[in-house]
Amino acid sequence: MSENENVMTKEEFAVYSAKVNEWVKETTPLIQKIEDETVLEDAEYDMEDVVKLLERMQRRQLYTSELKDRIHKAGRAFPVGIWPFSRGRGSSLPVEIQEVLNNHLEIQGKVYSAFWDICVETEGAMNLTSIRLSGRNKDDPHGQYADKDAFVTTMVNAEKQNITQKYRKGQWNGNAEFTFTDGVPADSVESGDEA
Repeated sequence: MSENENVMTKEEFAVYSAKVNEWVKETTPLIQKIEDETVLEDAEYDMEDVVKLLERMQRRQLYTSELKDRIHKAGRAFPVGIWPFSRGRGSSLPVEIQEVLNNHLEIQGKVYSAFWDICVETEGAMNLTSIRLSGRNKDDPHGQYADKDAFVTTMVNAEKQNITQKYRKGQWNGNAEFTFTDGVPADSVESGDEA
């Protein structure tokens, strides 16, 4: 991929820019609390740079890794506030879809937690394959989870990957009822209008 190629779609940029703008809004008032004059000046300059880079990306619809990296470098090194991005791939789902998914995953965690508790209380249940590691686990194929947290975390992460993949394939449109389609994105379905 060329350094000048877009690394985000317009929709992904909308989510990204919303997070950066929220960080700017929350962090800007904190700048004035910086006591060291040099750090204060650098912070003011870096904040202006982040805002200008984001505006340039928006104006030119140029979502390149070079511009994004410059924003992230300034944000991660910022002396106050909490940068909303961690290393690794962040969510590329629209904010409203991510909220629906997060609510779903919270419930999913409670269900798997209760399932674990039932298995612990039921003789022989810890030997069920539904509560064992997958065969793809390199260290201990089909072994037992170390504890409840490891089990719940693994199951919730698997659900998150599954639902995110369904969204990307057009099989889930973000509805809270989690009804799925055959995978034809909504904008490619014929309207049924006669010509």
